[in-house]
Amino acid sequence: MIALIIILVIILFVALVLLADVSLVFSFKDKLSFKIGILCFYISGEMIIRIVEAREENKELVEEKPESVSKKEKKKLSPSEIISLASYVLDLIKAVLGEFTRYARLKLCRIKISIGTDDPAQTALIYGTVSSALYTVFEFLDSLMTVKKNYKHIGVAPDFTSDECKFDFKVILKIKIIHLLLAFIHVSPILAQAKKGK
Repeated sequence: MIALIIILVIILFVALVLLADVSLVFSFKDKLSFKIGILCFYISGEMIIRIVEAREENKELVEEKPESVSKKEKKKLSPSEIISLASYVLDLIKAVLGEFTRYARLKLCRIKISIGTDDPAQTALIYGTVSSALYTVFEFLDSLMTVKKNYKHIGVAPDFTSDECKFDFKVILKIKIIHLLLAFIHVSPILAQAKKGK
């Protein structure tokens, strides 16, 4: 009986982890910042950068190989090898993005753009261009993935009293851990095929 309860608890825990969202939160007001979160636990981008920098400082310097050895090891790629490598990379990017965007969800919390230049006519031209480009990007994102947006907090405005552009945005990209695993499973045959080709 106790073994059954333990098994059920483990199954529930695994299900909870697989159904948990991985969130990437990007925001910009005075500077760009991002956070990565799982469930309700978030790690800021600055903390991740500090951890990476600390690891780099702790690494021992790797001795460089003599030039004669490194020149022998370098091999020039033929045009056909370059083309096959480029096609493999493009296939991999397309597969990864296709699988990722199938399951990912994007929430546009806030996008505020204020356009200002020295010349009012130039401000009006840039405002029109940015406005149409922004909504074109929204349509493109809608075709790729599920996008949730609140148009009350999205907008472009001309500022004829200022001579600089200002940006303020916050977007959240979410994907479930199980969907990340599914995306990896779908992409792994391409990786396996590339290893066989080498």
